[in-house]
Amino acid sequence: MVCEGCYSEMYTFVSPETSLLPKRPSNPNAAFIVSAFKTAGNLESLDRSWTYWSGAEHVVEHIPKNLSLERVTFHKLLRPGGKDSFSYVLMCEVGEALSDLNHAREFVDTLKYRQCGVTSMYVIDHFF
Repeated sequence: MVCEGCYSEMYTFVSPETSLLPKRPSNPNAAFIVSAFKTAGNLESLDRSWTYWSGAEHVVEHIPKNLSLERVTFHKLLRPGGKDSFSYVLMCEVGEALSDLNHAREFVDTLKYRQCGVTSMYVIDHFF
């Protein structure tokens, strides 16, 4: 059974210092950069070239080292929905984002300038 609104994790890149599981960050300074993309079709071609158009290559090559990129995951919507559905989601775990919040925010802004998706940063609240 395929659920509506569910995403499949298609690809994951993890730094050698990061364990594969659990996926919840153990570092209290961690934050996630999330980019979501709507598409108009041609998903097979997008599946093959996702590292370029999603900004994953840009993140890996240009994120400041002091922010400590831990993990990059790429997700695809299992059952494409209406025009309001995001077809793809890119999540980048940044291990030291909160210890250098200004650089992290500046880097997120560089992703927003690409204007090919909706990008933001979020933090897991460890108190819940």
